[in-house]
Amino acid sequence: MMNKLKNMRGALPWLGLVVAIIWIAGSGGMDHRVAPAGGLPDALGRPESAVPLAAHRLAASMQTGAQSAPADMAQLQYIRRAELVVEVTDADSAAAAFRDMVTGIGGWVEQMTVQRGDEGDAGSVHFVVRVPEERLNDIVDRGLQLGKVERASTTAEEVSDQIIDLEARLRSARRLEDRLLRILDERTGQLNEVLSVERELARVRNQAESLDARLRRMENAVTWSTLQVTLHEPSPLISRRPGGVLLRLRLAWAQAVDNLVSFVVVSIALVGFLLPISIIAVLGFAAWRRLGSYSLRTNREKKSTIV
Repeated sequence: MMNKLKNMRGALPWLGLVVAIIWIAGSGGMDHRVAPAGGLPDALGRPESAVPLAAHRLAASMQTGAQSAPADMAQLQYIRRAELVVEVTDADSAAAAFRDMVTGIGGWVEQMTVQRGDEGDAGSVHFVVRVPEERLNDIVDRGLQLGKVERASTTAEEVSDQIIDLEARLRSARRLEDRLLRILDERTGQLNEVLSVERELARVRNQAESLDARLRRMENAVTWSTLQVTLHEPSPLISRRPGGVLLRLRLAWAQAVDNLVSFVVVSIALVGFLLPISIIAVLGFAAWRRLGSYSLRTNREKKSTIV
């Protein structure tokens, strides 16, 4: 027993030395941890690697959500249209300036209608132009500076669902067309069956072409916005337009001439009706006078004979 105690006492220094070395190694590892390159300590002095992982995940999810929302909105597709009515001093010069604006941003004039101002009328020019969708606001702002704005409006029609539906229907039609073509290539059926497949293939092709055309038109309308612009000169005080003073004077003069012509026509008609009656009346009156004078003369002769 005594020998065992002596042996344990001899081992205690070595055991204490081992414990001390382990403690020093553990303390040194905790005190000399190095943060990752570029990492900054937090408010408690902990390096960035010591920050809970949940916090990093939360920040990452918030950042991802903030970036995904604009991305989702960017995927929406709109058909945008705008209309401007502007009063200008000179319609021709304003039209030339506006045409240069449109071509300068990569657009083109789809339709142009010119009404010349003559005999008191105001000139005007009407445009239907197509411009890149991202430049619509720019061309509208520049068009507002041409003169006095009387009307300005913009509209946006969301067509994302329609485009997705057309794309899905077009893919289905193309797949059905491919299957029908494979059936025709095999030619294992009877003649009636082959003719039936050909008729169905023609119908599917027509449907696919129609869907493709509709999809292209809609995509074109999304890419190129439509802008209608009317540039007109100030309306004069005396105008030939409906409601103008000059027009009312012309209408009054025309009405007076019509009334005079109507009076002459009626007078001629009355003369043609009354003239025969007048002649008959005059002849009848003359005959009555003559008969009356003859009767008076006959009575006088009878009286003179009796006496």
